[in-house]
Amino acid sequence: MAANEQEQRRDLAAAHRLIAMEGWDDMIFTMLTARVPGEPDRLLVSPYGKMCGQVTASSLVKTDLAGTIIEGAGPIDELGFPIYGAIHRARPEVNCVLHVHTHDGVAVSAQTEGLLPLSQTSLFVRSDLGYHDYAGIGDDSAEQGKLTADLGEHGNMLLRNHGTLTVGKSVADAYVRLHILESACSIQVRALSGGVAVTEIASDISDDAAPLARDFMDGPAGDTAWAALLARVEGAHPDFAN
Repeated sequence: MAANEQEQRRDLAAAHRLIAMEGWDDMIFTMLTARVPGEPDRLLVSPYGKMCGQVTASSLVKTDLAGTIIEGAGPIDELGFPIYGAIHRARPEVNCVLHVHTHDGVAVSAQTEGLLPLSQTSLFVRSDLGYHDYAGIGDDSAEQGKLTADLGEHGNMLLRNHGTLTVGKSVADAYVRLHILESACSIQVRALSGGVAVTEIASDISDDAAPLARDFMDGPAGDTAWAALLARVEGAHPDFAN
């Protein structure tokens, strides 16, 4: 977990660049947030108007939990922010929220049965996955309450007809969750588009895997992978930490 604001800025900027490198960004409409270490009521937020591949540590905007800008040039996406603010208020242990609108993620979110047990990858997600029904563009206080209730204590969420969302105690945790969720969605889209019958993993195996998957994701997964992910960003985009 980041020890100070500068480390948190570096990590969140790295998450932006990784999302761009994976092709998960949606022009300027991708927002990521991270809580400022030692300042539980302050967030670092994506600057509206920049694509993920253009975000640097210093360009991140500091806001309060209502989205009021405290520091930075701004602006932020005021229409999208309420989702993030609501989660950070409801889940004080959550230090990062990542949300993307990938084609595969939206496709699976629109499928009635949601994420299916079609791959080992899906088993790392299904036992820790919430669903939130689409309620239109914009977000009022009642809708924020329903969203946080639907997320509950989960680390992953499918926003129906909208996209994927993950949270974590650190940027690393949230990003590794996002990678696994997006991978599971992509596998499902490919499997179902193959034109042949698919084999689901048996429910008893899926149930047995759930505690192991949860322990793994809540434990070493993020921290173990993050150093390698940072090195990947540094090699491709050394300006990200500026």
